[in-house]
Amino acid sequence: MPLTPGAYIKRKREAAGLSIADVAARLATEPRTAEHARAEWIELIEADETPLLFMTVVALSTAFPIDMRELVRLVTAQLRDGPASVREAR
Repeated sequence: MPLTPGAYIKRKREAAGLSIADVAARLATEPRTAEHARAEWIELIEADETPLLFMTVVALSTAFPIDMRELVRLVTAQLRDGPASVREAR
């Protein structure tokens, strides 16, 4: 099963020893969003159910380290292979 961008984000978060709630508490959003809504957003990202935008990656990288080259490789593969192949891989 190929590693998806969302699975990569989850792996990096867990490697940093952080829960979704920990990351949600650390993220600043504008406009201000409730922590539970940020937690739901992180869950969607990790499940590849919402787009992983550049500013999202920047925000997440304030909470835990992300290798941008690896993430770009994964996003490129996802775009090349299409969303159906990502869903099948899960």
